[in-house]
Amino acid sequence: MKLFSIYKNSIFCRLFVLSVLFCIAPEVCAQTIINWQTLSQVSFQDEYQQESGTVFAVADFSKDVRKLSGQKVQLIGYLLPMDVRGKLYALSANPFATCFFCGKSGPESVMELELIKTESWFAIDRLVLIRGTLELNADNPQRLYYILKEAEVLERMDK
Repeated sequence: MKLFSIYKNSIFCRLFVLSVLFCIAPEVCAQTIINWQTLSQVSFQDEYQQESGTVFAVADFSKDVRKLSGQKVQLIGYLLPMDVRGKLYALSANPFATCFFCGKSGPESVMELELIKTESWFAIDRLVLIRGTLELNADNPQRLYYILKEAEVLERMDK
């Protein structure tokens, strides 16, 4: 009888752990870890923008990149403050000295962040692991080509 009680508790424990995993796993497993090499699978076509009277490079994302649109993703990159108030940030494949804005790489190597919250330690070139929902921007010249919505920093990698 005592053996059955231990076995029963063991089965109960296993079922409990499995149920917890199934409840948590969809959120954990639903996140795709991506890298900048995947995001570089994009080409650009110059197009004249009537409204602004300028030429804008319209993005043509690869099939693999289009599959990521609307998905929860994780990515490692460098934080780049975009305003003096510390409210707007971008994530870059490269540190500031070699980032897109300095002409050392392409526009596919930087991502606009819509952060849930900012932290006091956010600063230029902080290497972070970040999570959010990826949005692709093919033709709005007012925004970057990649936008990470509901973004949150999971880990500071440069400690």
